[in-house]
Amino acid sequence: MKYFVLLVFSLLSISASAQSLIYNIQDPNAKTEKTFDNGALHVSKMVGSDLRIDSITPNGQIINLKQFPLRQDTLLHGRNEFVGYDYEDGKGVLTTYSLSPDISFTQQYVRLFKHDDNGGFIWQKDITPTSTNRFIESYIPFWRNDTVMLYGNSNWEGDCHSEVYSVFLDEFGNKLDYQNLSNCGDNMPYFRDNYMIVKRIGVCLCHDQPNEPEGFSTFSNNGVIQETFEVEKWYFDGFDYLKGASLSPIDAEHVYGAVADEDDVIRLENILITHQGQSNQKWEKLDTILNYGNNQSGNNHTYQITPFGNGYLAFIGQSTTGFAGSTEYYYNTNLRLIELDHNFNEVQELWNSNVSGQTDAGSFSTDVTPSGDKNIYLKTDSKVGNSTSYSSSKRFVRLGVPSVLNSSKSIIEDNSVQVYPNPANDRVVIKGLSAGKYKFYDIAGVLVKEGQINAEVSNVDVTDLTPGTYIVKTVQNSKTQHTKLIVK
Repeated sequence: MKYFVLLVFSLLSISASAQSLIYNIQDPNAKTEKTFDNGALHVSKMVGSDLRIDSITPNGQIINLKQFPLRQDTLLHGRNEFVGYDYEDGKGVLTTYSLSPDISFTQQYVRLFKHDDNGGFIWQKDITPTSTNRFIESYIPFWRNDTVMLYGNSNWEGDCHSEVYSVFLDEFGNKLDYQNLSNCGDNMPYFRDNYMIVKRIGVCLCHDQPNEPEGFSTFSNNGVIQETFEVEKWYFDGFDYLKGASLSPIDAEHVYGAVADEDDVIRLENILITHQGQSNQKWEKLDTILNYGNNQSGNNHTYQITPFGNGYLAFIGQSTTGFAGSTEYYYNTNLRLIELDHNFNEVQELWNSNVSGQTDAGSFSTDVTPSGDKNIYLKTDSKVGNSTSYSSSKRFVRLGVPSVLNSSKSIIEDNSVQVYPNPANDRVVIKGLSAGKYKFYDIAGVLVKEGQINAEVSNVDVTDLTPGTYIVKTVQNSKTQHTKLIVK
């Protein structure tokens, strides 16, 4: 379980038709984490040396759940810099610091702490991420099942680029292996089941550093490279604060990447991951390439495109200003969430940030409510100023979208799992869910029944349910299906 906190409400203008803005929360230290089917969140952030965990209700009310201090040992002489944390319910909190024994350019190392769910100290480890110490070691911790991974940068003092590594540890913080992922840049991983996906940016900012092959890599939990997939060209505007393309997993089998050419024509490339056993994946490039172009003036950046209903959702940044002398002012960017049909024609605008003087980038995710409507969660990052003086902020937005939009009906049911008879009297059959779980919700969205399934065909007793309409949610691996059921 992961968490995300936002404390300052900031309502922005939106352009909408069927959808509604439910809440818009802004905080400079926001971190995206867990969402629930009804639109609620559990969230977290560091407040000084404390970890604060909150609940955000479906209508945006913030309720504090817990707050506790985390141990942080500082050196009497030297550098001590907090880097990051990762909290997972039931496993505890990981925090990392970059330390060096004195205030000179002495080589650094990583100090990793583990605390329980209530802040109780468990252990600490001092780690040299790679084979040789570097002057700067900056690593964020991640829980990976019961093991630990550090992800970050190692570089020499004064270097204009950072080498990106993943460091793999056991549950006690002992180093197992490490992998060099990139010789330059600041890319971040996406975790999927038992592997992670890394997008290499491809363009280095150092004149003496050659560009790298662009694409993705997959790794197992112990750092063994599984496969590498290279794409033709990732759009990159030359600065590390604004990347015009991103990676978006759809389900356990598909990953979509937005690729742009020199004319800012966005292409959606469908990349298929075929599973060959639990620890072996293979990347395959499918033939489906869709085009989305925009003739408006300025720079148009596509941050994310994903299938939605019978079409797509696209997160587009439209900017009008480039540079001003040597200060390289950030773009004035207007973020738009738009709906596209299956041919990539724009149908309607679902959300518009309507801001100026900011460079915005972001991502979104969706889920289906028990009533069949969609939640769309948007996370944005904003910078105001120029490359040497700017302020940062993050924003989280929840949109409620009915299941029927102008262009398409959202696909809620998947015939791969069948629930029958419908209507039902005393029991129902769930077919096609060989290993997974089910949840029954009443019409108000209250969970009334749940259980596990370990057979292709299973009978579920519903005599304990009062007559009425229910939503049956079935989950298998990362695939979720909602089916309306009437109980007589």
